[in-house]
Amino acid sequence: MSATATSSGAVVLSPADGQLLIAMAHEPDKGPDAYVIPKGHVEPDESLEAAALREVEEETGLKGVQLVTYLGTVVRPSIEDDGSTVEKTIHLFLGFVQGTPVLADGARWLAPAEAIAAIPFDEDRAFLEQRLAPLAAN
Repeated sequence: MSATATSSGAVVLSPADGQLLIAMAHEPDKGPDAYVIPKGHVEPDESLEAAALREVEEETGLKGVQLVTYLGTVVRPSIEDDGSTVEKTIHLFLGFVQGTPVLADGARWLAPAEAIAAIPFDEDRAFLEQRLAPLAAN
């Protein structure tokens, strides 16, 4: 596996009824209850932050997301559209949005523990679990 890919995305939080919710994009190829952190390929000459905001909007419909901090990276194998396998580096940010806007295209607001459980990729799930452990305990 010599090919690589770079993606960027964000864990977007929203306060709702006294708890934090996470905007998750549906991953129908992995099952009806599979959800992922919104993310995608970084375009040429695009910053990681701009790519994260664009991908969040494309996958969830959310606009007006404020990126708060850089959370780090997940590195894992990924199957591309052409069927080839690449080593993907996913840069993730923590984002925040006011209110709890309606999400598009099957995306859902999930409580932290639900979000972690819904992720079909071991590396992504472990990353979110580690970064959001204090939130998932609630």
